[in-house]
Amino acid sequence: MFVCGVIVYAMEIQVLVDELAALIKRPITLEDVNGNLIAYSVHEDPVDRVRLETLLRRGPSKDTLETLIKHGVYEKIHSSPGVVRLGPVPELGLTSRMAIAVRCGRNVVGYLWVKDDERSITPQDEAAIIKTARMIASNFPIDGLESEVFEPETRRIALELLSPDGKLDLNELKQKSEGIRLSPPFQVLVLHHPLPRSSYYAQTVLETVEVFLKNHNVNAVSSEYKGEVVIIVCDEPWHNVRGIALDLSKYLSSVGFRESLGIGGSYTDALGIPKSYQEAREAIQVGAQLRHADQKPFFDYGQMALYDLIQCMRDCKDHGTFGRDIVQQLIQYDRINGTELVKTLGVMLDYGWRRKAAADCLRIHPNTLDYRLRKINDVVQRSLDDPSVRLAVHIWVKVFGYIGEIWDDNK
Repeated sequence: MFVCGVIVYAMEIQVLVDELAALIKRPITLEDVNGNLIAYSVHEDPVDRVRLETLLRRGPSKDTLETLIKHGVYEKIHSSPGVVRLGPVPELGLTSRMAIAVRCGRNVVGYLWVKDDERSITPQDEAAIIKTARMIASNFPIDGLESEVFEPETRRIALELLSPDGKLDLNELKQKSEGIRLSPPFQVLVLHHPLPRSSYYAQTVLETVEVFLKNHNVNAVSSEYKGEVVIIVCDEPWHNVRGIALDLSKYLSSVGFRESLGIGGSYTDALGIPKSYQEAREAIQVGAQLRHADQKPFFDYGQMALYDLIQCMRDCKDHGTFGRDIVQQLIQYDRINGTELVKTLGVMLDYGWRRKAAADCLRIHPNTLDYRLRKINDVVQRSLDDPSVRLAVHIWVKVFGYIGEIWDDNK
């Protein structure tokens, strides 16, 4: 019975290796931690001496293993959670490789080797390699090892930070955190998928995120939490975090993940981390209600919170009409004439009536902007120089944009 089980496992692993090789179009070998050949892909490309040796001997020779250890190859693979690019070792006849450790819990049980070439690896290829290594790990019939992946200590730290019981001891957490600087300010990012996803899917997203954070030297702890991926960024000013969020969103999209990304507020006290987490989730919820929200890369609570304040004005009919009639006049004019006066007015107000900045945002000449502003005054027959009028009009532009009566896509 055990022999049959091993054969089934080996067949499943071979299928995974073949599928990955067909996808990324590169030769692949899979070895266990002792250097024994487990599976390999068929190929038509020329092979180097080490690959030929591995296929003929069903694993590399002792001399090859010792030389790889001497060159620190296995140390590099073990120290990375993702794909590692390895240079050639001329004395072995080994050409460039990419490799990833196959981990079962805290244990490395094997190595997935991918032949490198002059073509640059795409983010989609890298994500496929990471995912395949994860799937291979779940099929390894290793006695004495549990197949589920244990959470690294940093993920445990993230869970403690998200769910403090009122006795959060940062000094104690720092001692456990394996080099993570738990220093303020703290800001939380949340990745949420609009459809229910399995724990395995969330884990795959988490592993991809951790590769991104490592490659970009972001000081953060991350974890899967209630079906979402949560990232706690430490010791970064809020404007840097926005840049990190934008790059992460673009990276995840490039490798095929469709996650909504929310950004919570920045706090100098670690006890503010749960609040930042809730704000990031609220930003996603509010953003999902906005028209064309799926086109936005991420939602910042600092911007989305405004819509929480104006939701109550959507159905306001009897009161609060000051400024409303001005915006409605412009909406009607735009619909009849195909103009963009409401959008122009909204951008001007967003930029504090700074003419050049607004023109740059709208991608129009400042003279064109001046023409539109004169047209707005002609339509509404009201001066917008009064700060109170501007404030009321600005709020109503946001309200009508929120309920979808205008397309406010200037952000």
